[in-house]
Amino acid sequence: MSKPIKAGAQHYPQQARGMNNFIHDRNLRRYLHRLYPDMLRRQSATLESLGAFCGGRLDAQAAYSDRIAPPKLVQDLDRVTAPGKRTGRVVANEDYKDCQQELYRHGVIAKCFDPQAPEPHMLAFTAQYMASYTDISTGCPLAMTHPNALALATRAPKEVREAFLPQYLRTDGKTMVGGTWATEWAGGSDVKGNTETRAHLTGPTQCIVNGRNFFTSAMGFDSWGAIKTVKMDRGQGEGIALVFVTRFTDRDWDTPEHTRKENSVHVTHLKEKSGTTGLPTAEIELRNATGHLIADEKNGLRAMMEALGCSRVHNAMAAAGVMHRAYVEAMCWTAHRRTFGDTLDTRPDIQEDLLQLKTAWLGGAALAFEAARSFDDALKDPVHKPWLRVATALAKYMTAEQATTCTAKVTELVGGIGYTRDHPIERIHRDAMVLRVWEGPKNIQAKDLMFMLGRQGGMDAFDARLRTISAALPVCMSNEKASLRQVYSNLQTGLQDVVKAQDPAIREAAGPRVLHEMAKVLTYALLCEEAGHELTQNNDVNKLLTARYFQEQHFGTPSADLAKKHGLQAHFTATAQGLPVRPDDLETGDPVKGCGAHFKR
Repeated sequence: MSKPIKAGAQHYPQQARGMNNFIHDRNLRRYLHRLYPDMLRRQSATLESLGAFCGGRLDAQAAYSDRIAPPKLVQDLDRVTAPGKRTGRVVANEDYKDCQQELYRHGVIAKCFDPQAPEPHMLAFTAQYMASYTDISTGCPLAMTHPNALALATRAPKEVREAFLPQYLRTDGKTMVGGTWATEWAGGSDVKGNTETRAHLTGPTQCIVNGRNFFTSAMGFDSWGAIKTVKMDRGQGEGIALVFVTRFTDRDWDTPEHTRKENSVHVTHLKEKSGTTGLPTAEIELRNATGHLIADEKNGLRAMMEALGCSRVHNAMAAAGVMHRAYVEAMCWTAHRRTFGDTLDTRPDIQEDLLQLKTAWLGGAALAFEAARSFDDALKDPVHKPWLRVATALAKYMTAEQATTCTAKVTELVGGIGYTRDHPIERIHRDAMVLRVWEGPKNIQAKDLMFMLGRQGGMDAFDARLRTISAALPVCMSNEKASLRQVYSNLQTGLQDVVKAQDPAIREAAGPRVLHEMAKVLTYALLCEEAGHELTQNNDVNKLLTARYFQEQHFGTPSADLAKKHGLQAHFTATAQGLPVRPDDLETGDPVKGCGAHFKR
């Protein structure tokens, strides 16, 4: 097992595999200690064990499933629903399936739904962050299983909840793996307009389902269940209902697979994707398949959107995990690659690239963690739902954009070998592209954001969050308070023009720009918030230097002073190693330097 970072020690080996991504992630540990101290105390051993798994066995499996044993489509004779015809099924390799089960053996879903002492859902989101550091193909089913369990726990009738929820909460290696099926042949975000799958009730909650799904998750696992959007064949309008479909129609959960009764769900095609090739994504047909009603026509679409909202938080956490891995891969390479007599990480231009990577990762992590925290808050009190919607849209968009930027930069740093499958960044870069697409691309997040800003309290929630952050900053961070006030004032001026615009086309066209600018401002504010905490509690200004660097990158005018050396460059060694920088180490005249002694422990 990897050891914690020691002051002054070079802790980046030649390759990332084998590093425990919980022990080595001081940023994650500090965040959990600040906002989830009780969960961290209870689950630190679980998270450390998960870090060892993600850094070791999961990483080996990811390469194996991508290059050697991706899923395959097998055509069998259908002996039950249509004798003599062929039916397709997906076969995934056993190591991939067992690595998925290893996440659930750690209890990252089950513990969030413990009836006596449930853990915050941050535990499941943290598991996503750690798993996707290594393998998005394994993280994706986790991002479906969690909201499936949530839909059953909060939306399903008692009969359906009691029958199926326990299967999502198993920790014995036989956990049901979840899927969210909303995309049909017409595609995309217009779920209500493009849903053609029909269902009709045959009992209080049981129904028969007929239709097709174009992007289908959960195929290939020994036991799976999925929530599916449908239109009901009854005279209650054309609303969208939500049903639950499982691989098997019997409930003999622990009997051998070949003795169980398969549902009438047929795989017609296995997608050939550019990335996440270890993860099966299929086209299916449901032919008189058995389903179970979760939410009726009045509530089905809302229930699915709640599930997708949970998945969007997972998407942001996955992207933050990818950025962390990108930074680690860059450090492993540059700390050992020698050119012209010295390692790459000693060269100022390479150091600048590394600092950009780390700043993007820390900013992305701050955004993703904020969305995850707001998810827990909104479950406890619906008053927080507007902020959850705003934070999730901003985090999902910005982290996905930055993840691919970071992996591309590392590919460039590594050079030619980074473009080959000899280096893990090649797979990680291909996989990261899906984060922009899954759970709604930029324009969908912009549409959701503009809806919240216009009528749903989103602007008030954003304003309240920034004011809370600014008010809590220590007095000596007066420069940051002033800077934050200025960038927010500039943003407000532009927002007022957009929100008040009478022409809907103006608001729609401006949506992506609003999304981008609000995400930048929130990222800067969250970095300042973390910097204030680390200054007062740990006497460490490393995060403060990161916040200042982010401000210079996104709100400054670097072209006016290209030769300027910013504070983060002056402390590159400590920053790269993840070691503290003390306030007394700052330049003379810095207001934080003067208050450093006050915070010494």
